[in-house]
Parts: sequence; C-alpha cells; structure tokens
Amino acid sequence: MTLVVEEKTLQLALVKAASQLGVTQAQVGYEITHQKKGFLGLFGARVTVEVWKKRAPRHREERQERRPNPAPTQQPRRERLPAATAEELQVLGEELREACQKLCAFFEPEGVPVVLTISEDHICLDIQSEGIKAHFSHNSKLLDAFEHILHKMPKNRVCSFRLFVDVLGSRKEREGELLEVAQETSEKVHQSKAPITLNYRNAYDRKVIHMALDRDPRVYTQSVGHGPSRKLMIAPNKNYTHDDASTS
Repeated sequence: MTLVVEEKTLQLALVKAASQLGVTQAQVGYEITHQKKGFLGLFGARVTVEVWKKRAPRHREERQERRPNPAPTQQPRRERLPAATAEELQVLGEELREACQKLCAFFEPEGVPVVLTISEDHICLDIQSEGIKAHFSHNSKLLDAFEHILHKMPKNRVCSFRLFVDVLGSRKEREGELLEVAQETSEKVHQSKAPITLNYRNAYDRKVIHMALDRDPRVYTQSVGHGPSRKLMIAPNKNYTHDDASTS
C-alpha cells in the first residue's frame, strides 16, 4: 500500500504518513517525487513524497540456512609457569629494578635509587624518593599501575614470580595497619554476628585484608559494589564451630 503525501517539509510529510499508515516513522519508506523551494527556503516550500510501510525484517533464525552446529572449540589451557629459582629471581629482580628506575625518571629525570629485596618468590622494589612518595600519596592507583607495567616487562618469561612495589617503606607500614584493622574487625563481626562493610577504595587495601582473613574460619570476606564504589564486607561464618578453632 502506497500513499502520496504533500507537506511543507519532509519531516512533516513523514509524520503525517506514519499517522495514516498506523506505524512509527522508522517503519515508513519514502521517495521524494516533487520538491518546491520557497522564498528564502521557508515561504511557499512544498514537498511531495510517495510513502509505504516497510516490510518487517525476518528473524535471523529464519534468514539463516539450517546448518549442523559445529563442534565447540575448546580454548587451550594455559600452562602454569614453574616457580622461579633463586638465580632466576635475582636476574629478574635486577632487570625490573632498572625498568623501575626508568619509570621513575618520568617523575624525577635526575634519577632515583631503587632498593631490590628478594624473599622466597617475591621481588620487592622500594623506591627511595620523597618526591615520588608525594605523587603516589595523591594518586593511590599509581603503585598498582607501576606493578602492572613492571610485571609485564620481562620478555620470554619462563618462570612465575610475585612483584611488590613500595616507596620508602610506606606501603609496608600501611600493610601493618591494615592487618590490625582486619583482626579488630574480624573480632567485632564474630562477637556481634553481624557483617561490617569497610570503605576501602584501593584494590591493594582490600586485597591485604582479604588475604589476612583468608584463614580465619570465623568470618569470610566479599567485595561488594562496582567500579570506584567497590567496598569490602566482612561477614560472620554461620557454619563456624569451636571445633574449627581447635583444628585451625
């Protein structure tokens, strides 16, 4: 079914056509058959269009030919890298220490010392700079960014390792404070039998508390919320018994 509609503008013609066809404007197909420009583009302008109702598109299932479902492809499992030996950690540590100094040069071009410490499978890089410490105190995510970048740097890696970046030992001090908060909050939750939500925006802070209470059978931890509003909830373990305390 086609209609011929004449109006002052194309928009008015399509609105009128949609009303007559009983559909929305998106469902109207049209072709301009005549157009008259008025004085200054406004006065006496007329447009004539031939309009019709578009055919509804068929569902994708109807358009596709029936084909046998292909066998699901399994993603190859990612093999875990073996733990690094003491010699490998030392080589990695020196490489990452130099890389860390290069990153620090973006903040202090004259260069800053970085102290390397290796413990078990951990590589710790402690940046010795008050200026960079001030930068990181204003943006808590900078340390996480440093760790992420440095962890990706070693090429042709053949072993696993853990990386910890600090500035003048401030993060280590912070970790001690968080461990105290974790223990105190765990005790309160256990006594009150009610969950407590901690407003720690930094992912590192939440991770430290998660790990500190991982072996506490009286409570469990859970991240709640999304994005920058994510918080940490410590809740009582309803299945906890005194037998758990004796065996832990």
